[in-house]
Amino acid sequence: ELVNRLLVKGRVPYAANALGTAVAALRMAVDYANRRETFGRPLASRQAIQWMLADGATELEAARMLTWKAAAAKDRQERITLEASMAKLAASEAAHRAADRATAASRCWSERRLVPELAREKQLSSFS
Repeated sequence: ELVNRLLVKGRVPYAANALGTAVAALRMAVDYANRRETFGRPLASRQAIQWMLADGATELEAARMLTWKAAAAKDRQERITLEASMAKLAASEAAHRAADRATAASRCWSERRLVPELAREKQLSSFS
């Protein structure tokens, strides 16, 4: 019971950490799409890229709302097993997908220095 309570309590800050990783990855992808030009137009003007970035932003916002809901319940000292688990899952999955997108895009970038950090965070989010 004690171990379970500790794991549950750790899921909310963990979700917040994964959310930060996802935000960093999405920002990197957006910055790159705005700077990179293909056939005389910014990559960000391509509909497929816009959809990819919009999907990432939507996943991120959903994870953020679940994390806030779990944190608010924790502040009220309510039982948060379900909320914390949902927040951790949503945030870590959003971070995984965002890091995958940033890694795929980085094959073309000169800014590869942050991608290993995102990959490491992604691996860490697989635990707990």
